[in-house]
Amino acid sequence: MRELLRHSGYRGPEYVDLGARIAVGGVLDPHVVADAARTGDHDPQALKKVWHRLARFGAPGTAAGQTARPAPARGAVLDGPGGAAGPAG
Repeated sequence: MRELLRHSGYRGPEYVDLGARIAVGGVLDPHVVADAARTGDHDPQALKKVWHRLARFGAPGTAAGQTARPAPARGAVLDGPGGAAGPAG
């Protein structure tokens, strides 16, 4: 969260606030965003902007040489049915 707070102007401060609300133990990573999307409690477009911020400025642990959890699999909630490219045909 600390790194994301440093860039509060990117996509707007409301997405920093949302990221802070969904963070688990102060950690915001791809799994946390995906878990928040699965609840249906948050606007999917707002979570997408949190995701964009996370993708641009990094997941926790990457600066310290730790390994962050892998990103959700293709076809996860943020991609919708069929993944980012849509249904296979």
